[in-house]
Amino acid sequence: GPPPASSLQSGPPLQVLVLANNRLGELAAASFGLALRFNGRLTDLDLSGNPVGDTGARLLADHLPANAALRNLHLACCS
Repeated sequence: GPPPASSLQSGPPLQVLVLANNRLGELAAASFGLALRFNGRLTDLDLSGNPVGDTGARLLADHLPANAALRNLHLACCS
């Protein structure tokens, strides 16, 4: 199926997305960051327990200023 991040751009208007412990890495984090630029409804994103690492977290964070809706981003245990 399509990558999870693509659902933020083309799927139903989600407000909460929990993808904790799904083995999503740096590339997925970067994809979510890009998708967040175009999603104005998501308020909570939980990527805890995924191996996004420092690079993935930075790639995700680079896109956060473009999203005014996101209020909670969970990245616990993402080393």
